[in-house]
Amino acid sequence: GAWWPDHPDVIGGRDWLADGTWCASGVASGVSALVLNRIERRSGTPSRGVLPLAALASGPDWPDALDVGEMAAFNLVLAGPDAGTVWTWDATELRRTDLDPGGHVQSGDDRCCGHIFSLVRASTSSRRCS
Repeated sequence: GAWWPDHPDVIGGRDWLADGTWCASGVASGVSALVLNRIERRSGTPSRGVLPLAALASGPDWPDALDVGEMAAFNLVLAGPDAGTVWTWDATELRRTDLDPGGHVQSGDDRCCGHIFSLVRASTSSRRCS
């Protein structure tokens, strides 16, 4: 959208330093992308904020368009109305997990509770463990 002229259909919060985002959605597609930081490696380039934009632009083939080898560790969720996928980069290996429709919980470090999202409604909202 207004933040990213190369992605006119995308809305989300903008990272003013790196020009990326941690969460963005495609208005027409109803697909959302969310990046969660992991603990294995906390620094690297490029910024993880490019991940949601790459995922929305390329869909599940985004790893073909972006080298994550020097990036800090992350989980990337790509959730649409019918299905979703999580990619986990632990600074060693990029793993893909396809998700069935329904409610799912995803955290940045494989412990409870990070972010909960529903693929049925393709929405995301933050949740914190107590």
